[in-house]
Amino acid sequence: MKILLTGVSGLGKSTLAQHLVGEGIVDEHIEENYAWIFSADLHTAEGKKLLVNRSIEWINERAKKLLLPQASFVMDRGPVDLLHLWLNWSLVPAVTWQETASKMQILCSHLDLLVLVPLESRRPINSIEATNESGMSRQLTGYPDLSNQAKLYGLAYQISPLEKVLALPPTPISTKQRADLIQQFLAGC
Repeated sequence: MKILLTGVSGLGKSTLAQHLVGEGIVDEHIEENYAWIFSADLHTAEGKKLLVNRSIEWINERAKKLLLPQASFVMDRGPVDLLHLWLNWSLVPAVTWQETASKMQILCSHLDLLVLVPLESRRPINSIEATNESGMSRQLTGYPDLSNQAKLYGLAYQISPLEKVLALPPTPISTKQRADLIQQFLAGC
């Protein structure tokens, strides 16, 4: 079973991934540490080029994992999120973007499920402080994260087969309820 979770920070992706491992749905939780992204100086052409090259190396590493036939994992963030960063920062020429997006489509065809984890509609968006295991922390604000969430969803639908995409409901539901929805979706495939 190969599952990819995507969505902005602070939505419970890591908690959900750990629950899926704990329930035996998958064997491994792969949480992406994007700290390497922020080590490049994005104000210079050389820094942007370095980041793109590192990104392509990262993509190639993930490709090996996604193509393993018997792999069982949930990836917390991944290809969709990386393309989103490229898009937000206008880092790559059109040709590189098209080649990478095509490669991502091939890789995502090897997923069993791509899960879109939404912002909770009843929680005040500006009250969420998000911290991940790589130590990055930030206060989420309404407009940018709604915009980023929309971009992530759009990219996910572009690079993944539609029958493999599950958008969780945007209402506050428990981690167990989210995991149950994932299992129901997988059982119906």
